Amino acid sequence: MRFWKDRTGKQWAVDLTVATVRRVQKETGFHLAKIIEIEEVAKLKDDELLFCDILWSIHREDAEKAGMARHEFEANLSGSSIMEACDAVLFGATDFLSDSRKGQIFRQLLTNFNNLQQMKIDEVEKIVSQLPLKALTGKSADVPDSSELIQADGRSQN
Repeated sequence: MRFWKDRTGKQWAVDLTVATVRRVQKETGFHLAKIIEIEEVAKLKDDELLFCDILWSIHREDAEKAGMARHEFEANLSGSSIMEACDAVLFGATDFLSDSRKGQIFRQLLTNFNNLQQMKIDEVEKIVSQLPLKALTGKSADVPDSSELIQADGRSQN
């Protein structure tokens, strides 16, 4: 079972079963058991609306039990929560397929990809943190902030 949080902080569990995979396929046309094929992963990552349909199909029963309509569920999705949910669904699919050799290989590939992605993010953050202020803002570090240019009586010094 994998977990992700929506933008309100609510935690959702991805626990794929045959019934869930069947429901997702019937409602969206997407076959989660074929997710280990690279074309299916690309489809999932490239089409956010399809992915939101898949998420709703996976979580519809839990959402409705909590009194949440589809539009409310979708309103709680944002870029970072969609990315987190995508990882939960991808890894959830590898859990579902864990007995197959392909599932084990796919899980390792996902882990390696996520590790590489985090390394790249860390590298970019390090480079950005070392840039001089002028490179980030277009201003020299010794240029006063606009608030410093306002005198106590509210008039500009210029």
